[in-house]
Amino acid sequence: MLTRMIISHSNYLCNLLRLSSKNKAAWLIRVYVAFFLSGLLHAVPAWAISRTDGANMAYFMAQAVGITIEEVVWRPWGGRLGIARRGRAGEAEEGKRWIGVALGWVWTAVWFGLTNVIFVEGLVVTGMQPLVDFSWVWMLIRNSW
Repeated sequence: MLTRMIISHSNYLCNLLRLSSKNKAAWLIRVYVAFFLSGLLHAVPAWAISRTDGANMAYFMAQAVGITIEEVVWRPWGGRLGIARRGRAGEAEEGKRWIGVALGWVWTAVWFGLTNVIFVEGLVVTGMQPLVDFSWVWMLIRNSW
């Protein structure tokens, strides 16, 4: 719903810095500005309710970090393994395209699962109760680090 508005802000910043759309720095700015603004749009109402951002900024910025990790890991290793990224034609053998798509889905599910704990805990801080108790996952993460 808000994609066009958020992208327009990041595009404005990239234009201000005179970065071409194919520049890696422009890509990073777009990703981080988009998730920063998304976090802000969620944090402001949470702040109005509970005087805390409900970990919204941490959660949304973690999504940008996850995308950056995916990009940093995928570029060198995906190409070396001959696995097509997102199933693009011409990047790998026909039989290996599904591996790239499957790995993308697995990475997304794992990262979302790990960071969703931050989001749910933030909801609890603001006074909302989740349908499922994820506190055991948060305890496992805290105790394992």
